[in-house]
Amino acid sequence: MADPSYPGSRSHSPTPAKRARNHPVVVDAPTFDLDTYISGYRGRTKIKRLAFIGSRCPTLAIDAHRAALALNQALEARNQPCVAPDQVWLEQAQRTARVDGDRLDAELKTYKHNSIKDSIRMGYNDLAEHHFKCGDFSNAVKCFLKAREYATTPKNQIHHTVNLIHCYLLLNQYQQVQLNLNRLNITPPPGAPAGPASSTSATAAAADDKDASKKPAPIAALEIVFQSLVNLKDSAYERVARDLLKLQLATTADHVEEVVSTNDIALLVGLCALATFPRPDIKRLVLDSNTFRGFLDLEPHMRQTLSAFYHAKYATCLQLLAEHMNDRLLDVYLAPHMEHLLAKIRHRAVIQYCAPFTTVDLARMARAFAWDDAVLVSEVEKLIVDGALKMRIDARARILKKRTRNERVAAFKNVLQTGDKLELARHQAMLKMAMVAAGVTVHSTQKGGGGPGGKHDMDVEEHHGGGHGSHGKGGRRQGGGGGGGSGSGRRQGGGGADFEQQQLQWAMMQSMMEAQQRESQQYSGGDY
Repeated sequence: MADPSYPGSRSHSPTPAKRARNHPVVVDAPTFDLDTYISGYRGRTKIKRLAFIGSRCPTLAIDAHRAALALNQALEARNQPCVAPDQVWLEQAQRTARVDGDRLDAELKTYKHNSIKDSIRMGYNDLAEHHFKCGDFSNAVKCFLKAREYATTPKNQIHHTVNLIHCYLLLNQYQQVQLNLNRLNITPPPGAPAGPASSTSATAAAADDKDASKKPAPIAALEIVFQSLVNLKDSAYERVARDLLKLQLATTADHVEEVVSTNDIALLVGLCALATFPRPDIKRLVLDSNTFRGFLDLEPHMRQTLSAFYHAKYATCLQLLAEHMNDRLLDVYLAPHMEHLLAKIRHRAVIQYCAPFTTVDLARMARAFAWDDAVLVSEVEKLIVDGALKMRIDARARILKKRTRNERVAAFKNVLQTGDKLELARHQAMLKMAMVAAGVTVHSTQKGGGGPGGKHDMDVEEHHGGGHGSHGKGGRRQGGGGGGGSGSGRRQGGGGADFEQQQLQWAMMQSMMEAQQRESQQYSGGDY
């Protein structure tokens, strides 16, 4: 088998799970003992995992299919003589299942005839559990849905919803799993108060209701596990690790074995943390966690891998991951994501190695990772192209150089931009001073509703003191042309003497601005 510490393929598929379905990996030499491994599971997931191992691992296929009661399928696939099935046992099991199904159907009809709601719910629940034991998950889903319709208490609703989630998970319908998880989140806990209470009674019973309103530990643990598997399906690895870190070994071990084992929880958290967590979080949340320490004790090699990554011993970390790669490829939930997870771990290791340096020697880096030069250059090239590594490869000197910003050029550009802004502000201030000195104020009025198409008029107001115009003191002149008084007033429109007066005022302001500019240049030595 190829070295799993380096990806041979560079194809980018939409999801790791789809790539794994299209190209299933055949594992030749797992390191675990099948009996010890499968003893950590119970129920239907045990059969599902045995069938998965039998389809992926030729060396364990016979034992796995024998344990999963599918021995003849494995023998036929290898052109070996089949084992005669125990017909007596098969007929007895089928007869028992048929009799139990007929009996449960008859009881359900009786409950419906009596119209007892809780009895109908129990009848549907018993029939759903019967279909579940027989492996008929589709009919089990239908019966669990009917049972939930007749549920009258939050406890019963939670119970049926959890069973539905388990059935949908075995059917690989993750969208339905997420929908029922959302429903489970909004379902009130079994101990929650049924209706509004007075403020006095609510205050008196707050301490008692605080514990009663929480979900039971088995339900809370299963909810976290189900949500983590959905997030794993969506490649949300950081959320998987952070959710599973909430579990405690004492309250989890006996309740989640029908879905995952406690060893699986340690592996999921370790791999997802390596792929997504910053180094301080790996130390603080995983290695030094008192609640998660029990899970890591079940998988000592995962603790060593996390510790090696945290202490920048990347060759040791990648070697440990490669040694246990075959075991992870036989996990029904982890197998589709292992290639993607290992690629993310390698990329983060390369980025963290280069982060403190501006120049990196490729030969020394290859020794630190225990890689060939070609493998290292290929990894670095991919990170540079993706924009994850801000460095350049000097192929002649065999070094990596970090792309640095020229601070001197940036400082000069900043100074020039600041100078342009100051010069513009100075011109604006001088114009305002000249207008104030000339006694001219410009008013902008808007007509036509204030919209973009409105009409604008500009009024120029002069302050010269008390003249006597044709309209008296403070009078107003409108229209164009003609003479007029010299009184203080407001002038609009215009041609004739008013227009000439306006031109004269603007010329005066321009000359005053030029004079002030010359004075400022002389004061500053002629170099602004």
